Amino acid sequence: MRLHAMSREDGSLQCSFREELSWQPTASVECMAVHASDTATHIALACNGSELGVWDLQKQQRSYHAKGNKPNRIGLVDKPWNTCAAFLPGSDGQKVVVGTAYHKLRLYDVKSRRPALDIEFGEAKVTALAAQTNGMQVWAANGMGKIGCLDLRMNKLQGSLKGPGGAVKSLALHPELPIIASVGLDRFLTIHNVDSKALLSKLYLKQQLTAVAWGSTQHQAEAREADAPDTVNHVVSDGLKSHVLSDDAIEDDGLKRARPSSSKRAGSPKKGRSQKKKVKRHVQN
Repeated sequence: MRLHAMSREDGSLQCSFREELSWQPTASVECMAVHASDTATHIALACNGSELGVWDLQKQQRSYHAKGNKPNRIGLVDKPWNTCAAFLPGSDGQKVVVGTAYHKLRLYDVKSRRPALDIEFGEAKVTALAAQTNGMQVWAANGMGKIGCLDLRMNKLQGSLKGPGGAVKSLALHPELPIIASVGLDRFLTIHNVDSKALLSKLYLKQQLTAVAWGSTQHQAEAREADAPDTVNHVVSDGLKSHVLSDDAIEDDGLKRARPSSSKRAGSPKKGRSQKKKVKRHVQN
């Protein structure tokens, strides 16, 4: 693996990359999780053929290497195959949640090399993890489209989300709102409410998706306020976008919706009566 640093000169749009650190992992890397703080930066590697390893970038060495779970009653141990990893917020990089190809979720604490929690999740390999900011709930997804929540306070799964029709490849929790986004091989972007578990939006994106992330909307809000200072806070949701409408636009829209159509207005002649009158006049003549 190689770590590169990006630099850009003032007033220039071109970026340059230089190699800062490189090392050779002991196995094939499936996923990587990063935890950055003021004192240290750690990287957790989920590998196929090796247990969880945490690397300290400042010291440029491995600071933690986990052991697998204990053998079962007949003495068999699963081959190490970790597919995803995520640091728990608020643990200062001391706790890591790992998903395996054997449909298991494991919680590691750097104070012990054995997993502190080992629980089964579904019947397919775990493909994505996302930890909430409180550090008490972790959302997990697998290769059969199942998305569930692991409550670390009770050490059990609580609730699941409906919507994905195939393998989920990535999860992303919103930094401020209680919503979660997911993408996968079914080509849909789905957004759920983490509190009510309700499906808020589902968008078809025409191709198989592998990753999703939330972008910053602060600069968009500032630009909207600068361009439309006389608008009020009436927001209408249209898919995944938001539009701010003025009072005049809302009144015009309300009048258009309240106005009846021309075919249903009072006093409009009916076709049946007019045709009967024409027939009677023709007979009299």
